[in-house]
Order: sequence, then structure tokens, then C-alpha cells
Amino acid sequence: QLTTWPRSGESVPLGDALSQILHLLALGPATKVEANSLWMTTFLLLLILGLWPWVRANGRRAHWLSWGLPLLWLAAPVAMVLVGGLYKEAYLKFLLVAVAPFCILMGRGVTGFMGALQHGAWWKPGQRLPATKGRPPATNTRGTANRNNQTTRRASGSANVAPAAPITNPVGKWLAWAWLVTAVVLVSIPTAMTLRTYYFDPSVARDDYRSMARYIQAVGRPEDAIILNAPGQREVFEYYYDGDLPIYGLPEQRPPDASATTAQVKDIAASHPHLYSLFWATGESDPDGVVEGWLDTHAYKAADSWKGDVRFVIYATQQPTSNWPVQPMDVLLSDQIRLTGKALSTQEVDSGDVLQLQLNWQAERTPDADYTVFVQLLDERDQVIAQHDAPPVSGDRPTGGWQPGEQVSDKHGLLVPAGTAPGDYRLIAGMYDPQSGNRLPVNESDTIDLGVVRVNRPSTPPPTEALAMQNPDAFKFDEITLLGNDRYKRGFSFNPDEPLRKNDLLHLTLHWRADVKPTASWWFTTRLVQGADKELASISGPLVSERYPTLNWDQGEIVRGEHDMMIPDYVEPGRYQLQLFLHTGNPAEGIDRVNLGWVTVSE
Repeated sequence: QLTTWPRSGESVPLGDALSQILHLLALGPATKVEANSLWMTTFLLLLILGLWPWVRANGRRAHWLSWGLPLLWLAAPVAMVLVGGLYKEAYLKFLLVAVAPFCILMGRGVTGFMGALQHGAWWKPGQRLPATKGRPPATNTRGTANRNNQTTRRASGSANVAPAAPITNPVGKWLAWAWLVTAVVLVSIPTAMTLRTYYFDPSVARDDYRSMARYIQAVGRPEDAIILNAPGQREVFEYYYDGDLPIYGLPEQRPPDASATTAQVKDIAASHPHLYSLFWATGESDPDGVVEGWLDTHAYKAADSWKGDVRFVIYATQQPTSNWPVQPMDVLLSDQIRLTGKALSTQEVDSGDVLQLQLNWQAERTPDADYTVFVQLLDERDQVIAQHDAPPVSGDRPTGGWQPGEQVSDKHGLLVPAGTAPGDYRLIAGMYDPQSGNRLPVNESDTIDLGVVRVNRPSTPPPTEALAMQNPDAFKFDEITLLGNDRYKRGFSFNPDEPLRKNDLLHLTLHWRADVKPTASWWFTTRLVQGADKELASISGPLVSERYPTLNWDQGEIVRGEHDMMIPDYVEPGRYQLQLFLHTGNPAEGIDRVNLGWVTVSE
């Protein structure tokens, strides 16, 4: 791999690189302990002591191979990374092979120094050491010691008596044990801190292949396919994925053959209506973006999200626009860009499927900025049911470079979430400045009306994995189960950690399942509670909407409801409990009050 992998390493001073490597070998990549922390002094000291040629218990100095071989084992992969131009965070995982000799040398540093302390001369010269059981007293005269040894051998009747073990000084023995305990404690403290971070801190979680594999396994149809853009992903992905969809590793060559790769992607897209793509380390596997570039231009991107360092992208592919002709339109955004036409794959779509949309733009003049296109599906309360935001042609044709009269065909896929209630929804589109968030005006509005889309109930309820719930905490009520919920500041579904403040809208997505055919029109009430039971805010209404009451649900049906709760301006920063209960229109008759969790209001 050193001869074929792209040289994309970083230029780092040698001292900094070695310090980072020591940090990695000692505590791993998930630690929050800083590389320049005093804790690292312990590991460096033990490593140095491990390279010392300690005197063994038999009085001989340790053979140089006892420390030379581990040192060679440790230094070889480090040197290959540094000299080979591969030093970067993503490649330091290759140093895993150096952890074993690193630990061997540290252990040698502990035991070697223990021996030095235990058998050291902690007494005055000429002082006789106390005799120990089974061992003759030591003398200061070699001749006397030899005569005593000879006498001992004659008395025992054997000429092959093993030499006596070195004399252990009681003071040295206690110092050796104190050193052992100190070394173990100094190593254990930062290690325990690291393990706590590793197991409980979400910020250091590994790439979430588990959720991607489960989602694909839940929603993937037999005719769909999976694309992995890096060969190293296959082992990780297949560890979690147990489905039957074909998996394509693209590009197949290093470096990629652009024409051959493009032909392969084109053939794959022609054979599979949906592609689930996992893009990782594209700078090394596909530096020119051949795979993603073709898909962005010719397919309909429906979802694009980060799962750690992996981008999970869903494309719809097999809907040629010749089957759904372009409808002329004439809508001017500001005085810069005109929408001249649209093409919609269908006016009806099942929940969980992808609605494909083509928008034809024309520049009236050179736009003032690089704008982002948004497409949204809204219910009767203007709740966003589905949304897709992306620059034109997934960023390949930024508006800031458009020339007057230039025309751009822009493809978008709109993934209608699983569990969306059946009914008619309004489809809108527009553009906004990603820097300021301001939308381009359209007449007296800031959106373009693209008509009505009918969402149908799927033939079978979706599996719970398809819901991709943020909080999959289930609560069973009388006839209905709350499978889980999502909660975030409205407009920030892509970043649920966005701080929530007073006067903001807390958006709640509640995922419901009818365990039986409902016999009542169930409502819910959600309360923001301080302390024991002081209500600060609440919302109440049908589980989904008045247009789709629970009396219309079928047994086993899964439905999601979208709701907003205003955080009043009198709510002080802090953590508050979120409670929910069901009733039939009168909150006083609520049943089975449950706690959904905690909501943090920031300064």
C-alpha cells in the first residue's frame, strides 16, 4: 500500500508527530486527555525505563535483544508512517500493530526498576545483611564466601548446588512494591478517564455503520443496491449488514480510472431504482469525485447525512424525465433567477418512498451569491413533513457563477418519511442565502407553489428501524404505543444539539403505532415541567392532525405526528422535564402520564 496509496500525509514537526504517536499508543484515539498533559510523562518514563539494560536477578545484565526486539517492532511501523508520507489522523490507526511492543516495554520498565530497587544496596558499605531462612549470611570477603559455599556443598553431598538467589533487602522490597503501586495508579487514572469517555461520550463515537445497515435492511427493496466508495468499508459494513442487496465497491482501481468507473456507475444506476451510498475517505479513494459527481448530476439525491466520518446518501435513479414532461413555469426570484419549468415524477407517492423533482432555472443576471435550493412538503398546519436542501446540481453549478441567460437543470429527491399520514400535502420550493438564511423574495412571498402531492399509506407498515428515531423509548398506552420521539429546535433537524432558548419553538416528532383498531379519537398533551409539577408550557391536540384522527387508523399502522411547542420568554435557563399523556379531548381525563426525558433551555 505504501507504493500505491496516494501520498496525502500532513507536514508536521517530528517532535509533534512523535508526541501524538505516544499519545495514541498510550491512550488511543478516543481519549480526552491532552497530548501535552502531565499524565503522558508516566508513559514516556516507563517507555524509557523499558529500554534500560537492567541487571537481572542472576547478576547478569539483560541481553540487548530483550529490549532491542520490542524497540524494532515498535519503531518499524512508526518509521514507515513518518518516512512514507502517511502521517495524518486517519492513518494513525495503522499503528495498532505497535501497541503490543509498546506495552511490553512499559511492563519491562516497571519490573526492571522493581528489581533494581529490591536488590539494591540500601545499607552502609561493610554492613552485614541479615540472614534469611535457607540462605547463608553474606560476608564481605570473597574467600570466606567461597569456603562457606564449598562447606555447604560437601555437607549436602552434592557437587551441583544452584547458586544462591540474590539477597533481598527488606527496605528495597517495600520500595519496589511502592513503585509498582505508583506506576499502576499513574497509568490507571488516565486510562480510566479514557475508558469513561470511550463508553459514555457520544462525541467520540465511531462511525455509525450499525444504524446505516439497519436502515438499509429495513427499507431496501430487492431491486435496490448499495455503493461503498472505499474497499476498507466492506468488512465493517458487512459486520452489521445482514441483507441481500448487491454491494458495489467503487472505484475498483487505485488510482481510479474515470471512464471505466463512470461506465460502471451508469450501468448500476440503470439497474437499480434506489442506491444507498456510503462515502468515506473520498480524498483517497475517489479524489476527483467520479462516483458521487455522476450520481449528483444524473440521479435524484433524496438524503445526505453524516454518520460520524461517513456520509450516508440516498439516490433515486430510474425515473427518466421523458415519462413526466416538463411543465412550463414563469416565476421570478428577486430580480436574479427565474424558474422556467418543473417536472414531477408522480402526483402520488407512498410514505417511505422518494418523490423526484426536476427544476429548470434561468439566470436573469449574475446572482449576488451562491444560493441554496430548498424543496419542502407541508401539511395543512405548515409543518415541514419532508425537506431537501442543496445547491443547484448538488453544488456542481453554484449560482454565483451563472451568466445572464444561462439555463440549469436541477434534480432533487424528496424522501417522504416512513409513517407520514395519508393525505394531501403542499409542495413548495425556493432559494435562500446560506450565510444569512434569508430567502429570495417571490412576488409577495418567499416560496414557489409547486402544487399538491398525495401521500398514500404503504401496503405494509414500515419496520421501526426505518423511522430513524432520535429517542427510541417506547411507552404503551391503552390502544396505542408511542414508539419513540425526536425533539430539536425547529428548523434544526440536521443538528439536534442546536441550543434551545426562550421564544424558540421546540419541535416534537411523535411516532405512534396502533396496537388494535382505535375505538376513540385520541389526543395528546405534552407539558414542560419544572420541579415537582409546575407547568411552564404545553401543547395539546390530535396525535397527528384533525384530518387524520386515530379513528381512521388501521391495526398495526405506524404514523408520525409533527408538533411545535413555544418556549415562553419567562422560562429561565435550565433543565426541564417533558411529560406526555393521552386523553379523548379533555386533558383532565389523561391516562398513563409518561416522562419523555429532559429539555435544556440555554442562555
